[in-house]
Amino acid sequence: MAHDITKNYHRGNPESKEAFKRLKREIAERDKAYIERALIRRGKIGLICDELERMLGMKHQTASARMSEMVKEGRIT
Repeated sequence: MAHDITKNYHRGNPESKEAFKRLKREIAERDKAYIERALIRRGKIGLICDELERMLGMKHQTASARMSEMVKEGRIT
């Protein structure tokens, strides 16, 4: 996940820390939704991580992490 580049500005403010965590979760869920839609469009053929990266313009680390999370959540197999 993203590193908090604004950490020095909010100096440990709990509301700012929580806002950053929430933003990371929202971005991860958005990415998972993109992956899910791509898989649905592809049907039973499926996609590998490299294909999803190219289709969605995601970095390998992002696509791989989101797919691993989705497997753990039972959203994909």
